[in-house]
Amino acid sequence: MTTNPFNPSAANPRHIAGRGAEKVALADMLDAGNQSPVAVIFGPRGNGKTALARWLERAAAANGVETRYRYARACGTMENASALLLDQECATHRELEAAVGVYRGPPRLLVIDEAQGLPPSIAASLVAATELSQGALSVVLVGTPHLHQMLHDIDSSLWAKGPALPLHPLDPASAADALQTPATAAGRPIADDVLDNVVEDSQGYPPFLQAWGANLWRQTEAGAPIEADAMERARPAVDYYRFSFYEHRKAELVPYASSALEVAYLFAETPVANETAILNAIRRGLPARASTADLADAFRDFRDLGVFWREPGAVDSYRPAIPSLMTSIREGQEAAIQRRKARRSRQAAASKRVTPPM
Repeated sequence: MTTNPFNPSAANPRHIAGRGAEKVALADMLDAGNQSPVAVIFGPRGNGKTALARWLERAAAANGVETRYRYARACGTMENASALLLDQECATHRELEAAVGVYRGPPRLLVIDEAQGLPPSIAASLVAATELSQGALSVVLVGTPHLHQMLHDIDSSLWAKGPALPLHPLDPASAADALQTPATAAGRPIADDVLDNVVEDSQGYPPFLQAWGANLWRQTEAGAPIEADAMERARPAVDYYRFSFYEHRKAELVPYASSALEVAYLFAETPVANETAILNAIRRGLPARASTADLADAFRDFRDLGVFWREPGAVDSYRPAIPSLMTSIREGQEAAIQRRKARRSRQAAASKRVTPPM
């Protein structure tokens, strides 16, 4: 039995589509051991950052570079971060720089995922120290758009020192490739009409593409093409996966539920909004007593959660990280309003049926 080539629960797909330019930039970083001191992979959640980082891990190992992949929680102290980078615990930035300055070992790469969770002082030390290693030591930081802002605050010249790669949802051609290439290689090509419908439904978002691929695969016999009937059978499982995904993201927004709805309505009117429009939307959902500081905190939290993000080079234009999440927020709130109205109607009808006491 051929293994299903799709897995929505693993951020390591068998085939990485649409990231050719990013792969070239990262490969150039490692070429001939002449490593850049730092590279940054950033973007909203679910756009394939971890998949690309895992690809880099394999490519670096094949190029003779010793690679360590860790999450930020494993690098939260100077001692832990320096031990991963150098096999030596350094208690201070000065100790780390001294150890890096005398490092004569083989090329080494430390990949840190969810790096927006690093203490800024640790991130700053790693970036500064690796510059002293003359290409022997490198750090790749992977995280949400907040990581980009954090690193800019640390060193505004950082972007000239190594690749900074923003990841967006896949364009339609790349989304189709993400599905068709692994399916065809495993003997179950996807019919063109099914492929077009799934690409449109997924909006280029890699987890949804993987969910569709995995469930289409399960609904098709070995050696047979994936046809429209398989799509209909697969749809309930995909819809449930997507519902669960949305509910998890909405749970993060519970403290700002009203503001999230206002932001969702804003992006229903326009695909791109400036900061003032977003602040006004958030303010409409905050309590009347909320201060300017509360508004600034809410904007930062929305940005850090990846509700919206500003693309590099865009001075004052933000896009929703997941447009379909905005739709789900609106539909969920509207459905809740209808449920409340129906409940009140039932209660009112029941109260009329009660005979008043004599």
